[in-house]
Amino acid sequence: MWFAGGLPLPYGLFHLVPQANGAALHDGPAAIGAGGGPGMQAKHAADLGFEFGHMWAMGGGGDDRWVRVGGRYADLGGDGNVPTDPEFGANIMESDAEGHGDFWDEEDGVASLSLRNQANVIVGRYGDVALKREASW
Repeated sequence: MWFAGGLPLPYGLFHLVPQANGAALHDGPAAIGAGGGPGMQAKHAADLGFEFGHMWAMGGGGDDRWVRVGGRYADLGGDGNVPTDPEFGANIMESDAEGHGDFWDEEDGVASLSLRNQANVIVGRYGDVALKREASW
Protein backbone atom coordinates (compact mmCIF):
# COMPACT_ATOMS: atom_id res chain seq x y z
CA MET A 1 0.00 0.00 0.00
CA TRP A 2 1.29 3.48 -0.89
CA PHE A 3 0.49 6.72 0.88
CA ALA A 4 -0.13 10.23 -0.43
CA GLY A 5 -1.10 13.12 1.78
CA GLY A 6 -1.73 10.70 4.65
CA LEU A 7 -4.33 8.71 2.66
CA PRO A 8 -3.75 4.99 2.08
CA LEU A 9 -3.91 4.11 -1.61
CA PRO A 10 -4.45 0.59 -3.03
CA TYR A 11 -2.08 -1.36 -5.24
CA GLY A 12 -1.63 -0.71 -8.97
CA LEU A 13 -0.47 2.85 -8.45
CA PHE A 14 2.55 4.92 -9.29
CA HIS A 15 3.20 8.30 -7.79
CA LEU A 16 5.78 10.96 -8.51
CA VAL A 17 7.63 13.44 -6.36
CA PRO A 18 9.67 15.98 -8.32
CA GLN A 19 13.22 16.17 -7.04
CA ALA A 20 16.19 18.48 -7.34
CA ASN A 21 19.59 17.08 -6.35
CA GLY A 22 17.85 14.18 -4.59
CA ALA A 23 15.64 16.39 -2.38
CA ALA A 24 11.86 16.53 -2.79
CA LEU A 25 10.62 19.90 -4.04
CA HIS A 26 7.44 19.61 -1.95
CA ASP A 27 5.84 17.25 0.54
CA GLY A 28 3.59 15.17 -1.71
CA PRO A 29 3.48 13.51 -5.11
CA ALA A 30 3.18 15.74 -8.17
CA ALA A 31 1.04 13.19 -9.98
CA ILE A 32 -0.50 9.84 -9.31
CA GLY A 33 -1.63 7.10 -11.65
CA ALA A 34 -3.80 4.02 -11.34
CA GLY A 35 -3.64 1.08 -13.73
CA GLY A 36 -6.72 -1.11 -13.32
CA GLY A 37 -7.42 0.50 -9.96
CA PRO A 38 -10.39 -1.00 -8.09
CA GLY A 39 -10.87 2.24 -6.15
CA MET A 40 -8.95 5.04 -4.46
CA GLN A 41 -11.04 5.29 -1.28
CA ALA A 42 -12.14 8.72 -2.50
CA LYS A 43 -15.13 10.01 -4.45
CA HIS A 44 -13.11 12.40 -6.65
CA ALA A 45 -9.50 12.87 -7.64
CA ALA A 46 -9.67 16.27 -5.94
CA ASP A 47 -10.34 14.51 -2.62
CA LEU A 48 -6.78 13.16 -2.74
CA GLY A 49 -5.30 16.66 -2.62
CA PHE A 50 -3.83 16.82 -6.11
CA GLU A 51 -3.99 19.75 -8.48
CA PHE A 52 -6.43 19.47 -11.38
CA GLY A 53 -5.02 17.32 -14.19
CA HIS A 54 -2.47 15.46 -12.07
CA MET A 55 -4.47 12.26 -11.59
CA TRP A 56 -4.07 9.60 -14.29
CA ALA A 57 -5.87 6.27 -14.74
CA MET A 58 -6.32 3.50 -17.27
CA GLY A 59 -8.32 0.33 -17.54
CA GLY A 60 -7.58 -2.87 -19.38
CA GLY A 61 -9.63 -5.57 -21.00
CA GLY A 62 -10.51 -9.07 -19.92
CA ASP A 63 -10.25 -9.72 -16.20
CA ASP A 64 -9.30 -6.11 -15.48
CA ARG A 65 -12.88 -5.06 -16.14
CA TRP A 66 -13.96 -7.34 -13.28
CA VAL A 67 -11.41 -5.76 -10.94
CA ARG A 68 -13.00 -2.35 -11.53
CA VAL A 69 -16.55 -3.72 -11.27
CA GLY A 70 -15.59 -5.55 -8.06
CA GLY A 71 -14.05 -2.38 -6.63
CA ARG A 72 -17.25 -0.48 -7.35
CA TYR A 73 -19.43 -3.06 -5.58
CA ALA A 74 -17.00 -3.53 -2.69
CA ASP A 75 -17.08 0.28 -2.26
CA LEU A 76 -13.31 0.70 -2.61
CA GLY A 77 -14.04 4.08 -4.16
CA GLY A 78 -16.15 6.83 -2.67
CA ASP A 79 -19.81 6.49 -3.73
CA GLY A 80 -18.81 3.58 -5.95
CA ASN A 81 -16.50 5.69 -8.15
CA VAL A 82 -13.38 4.01 -9.50
CA PRO A 83 -10.47 5.92 -11.11
CA THR A 84 -11.66 5.29 -14.69
CA ASP A 85 -15.16 6.70 -14.07
CA PRO A 86 -15.80 10.16 -15.57
CA GLU A 87 -17.15 11.31 -12.20
CA PHE A 88 -13.81 10.56 -10.53
CA GLY A 89 -12.08 13.26 -12.60
CA ALA A 90 -8.82 11.62 -13.70
CA ASN A 91 -7.12 11.89 -17.07
CA ILE A 92 -7.91 8.53 -18.68
CA MET A 93 -5.02 7.12 -20.66
CA GLU A 94 -5.46 4.87 -23.68
CA SER A 95 -4.55 1.29 -22.84
CA ASP A 96 -3.73 -1.80 -24.85
CA ALA A 97 -3.64 -4.04 -21.77
CA GLU A 98 -5.58 -7.21 -22.48
CA GLY A 99 -5.88 -8.08 -18.79
CA HIS A 100 -5.26 -6.83 -15.27
CA GLY A 101 -1.57 -7.78 -15.25
CA ASP A 102 -0.74 -6.44 -18.71
CA PHE A 103 -0.19 -2.70 -18.08
CA TRP A 104 3.59 -3.15 -18.03
CA ASP A 105 4.01 -5.42 -21.06
CA GLU A 106 6.61 -5.16 -23.77
CA GLU A 107 7.25 -7.29 -26.79
CA ASP A 108 10.62 -7.73 -28.47
CA GLY A 109 11.97 -4.83 -26.45
CA VAL A 110 9.15 -2.46 -27.47
CA ALA A 111 6.99 -1.03 -24.70
CA SER A 112 3.23 -1.42 -24.94
CA LEU A 113 1.05 1.68 -25.31
CA SER A 114 0.04 1.31 -21.65
CA LEU A 115 3.68 1.22 -20.54
CA ARG A 116 4.65 4.16 -22.78
CA ASN A 117 1.79 6.23 -21.38
CA GLN A 118 2.92 5.53 -17.83
CA ALA A 119 6.51 6.42 -18.73
CA ASN A 120 5.37 9.72 -20.26
CA VAL A 121 3.51 10.62 -17.07
CA ILE A 122 6.49 9.64 -14.92
CA VAL A 123 8.88 11.89 -16.85
CA GLY A 124 6.34 14.73 -17.01
CA ARG A 125 5.70 14.53 -20.76
CA TYR A 126 1.94 14.86 -20.32
CA GLY A 127 1.48 16.10 -23.89
CA ASP A 128 2.80 12.78 -25.21
CA VAL A 129 0.27 10.67 -23.30
CA ALA A 130 -2.39 9.09 -25.53
CA LEU A 131 -5.61 10.15 -23.84
CA LYS A 132 -8.99 8.50 -23.99
CA ARG A 133 -10.55 11.33 -21.94
CA GLU A 134 -9.19 14.46 -20.28
CA ALA A 135 -9.80 15.16 -16.62
CA SER A 136 -12.85 17.18 -15.64
CA TRP A 137 -13.92 18.33 -12.17
